[in-house]
Amino acid sequence: MTVGLCRGVQRWASPECKLLLEQARTANVLPVVDEHTAIVEALRARNPVAARAAMRAHIEEVIQHLLFAVEEKAVAEARNSVARTRERFGSAGQI
Repeated sequence: MTVGLCRGVQRWASPECKLLLEQARTANVLPVVDEHTAIVEALRARNPVAARAAMRAHIEEVIQHLLFAVEEKAVAEARNSVARTRERFGSAGQI
């Protein structure tokens, strides 16, 4: 289901896409199913205005999830870096 988010070699190989897919695997993906259903229903009804609105809403959600995932990863990396620095300077004071 989430593989469709990152079709294409370049997007599939990107760290951001891999992170988004990992987040999707560990999170509740039901809202994404609802978003896809809204898009398909609008297309089946041959309603371009509704299809465009549903697609835009879906893309906005994907972008928000991706930004959150990237931000979460960056915060974790910063915490790890600070912990390593504290450990290094903490052990230097014991010499």
